[in-house]
Amino acid sequence: MILAEVKNREIDLHQDADDALILSCMQKQKKQLEDTLPLFEQGGRTDLVNAYQDQMAVLSDYLPKQLGVEELREQLSLFLAAPEMLSLPEVAVIGRAIGRFKDVADTTTIKELVEALRHK
Repeated sequence: MILAEVKNREIDLHQDADDALILSCMQKQKKQLEDTLPLFEQGGRTDLVNAYQDQMAVLSDYLPKQLGVEELREQLSLFLAAPEMLSLPEVAVIGRAIGRFKDVADTTTIKELVEALRHK
């Protein structure tokens, strides 16, 4: 599945895959598995739950270690304290934070933490 996703993205972007593209495809696949897992649990499909958990474990082995919420909050606090971040609008700060931390944290979590830290 990962190879198909990478190939599709190569075609869409008209460029060869690089590490960032492959990483993005792997993260997308893991997110899809995570989102689908509760549905299979509710439906009593333990066979699919086990298969998806195995696939997520394999993907996790190859993806960068994800930061916990508190660790991410600390790093975002330092990131937001930079002088250039103080004068930017919130949307721009969120965009830069996502660009910086997207490989090690969920983008929704990054956005929520940036908003919370900026409104303290």
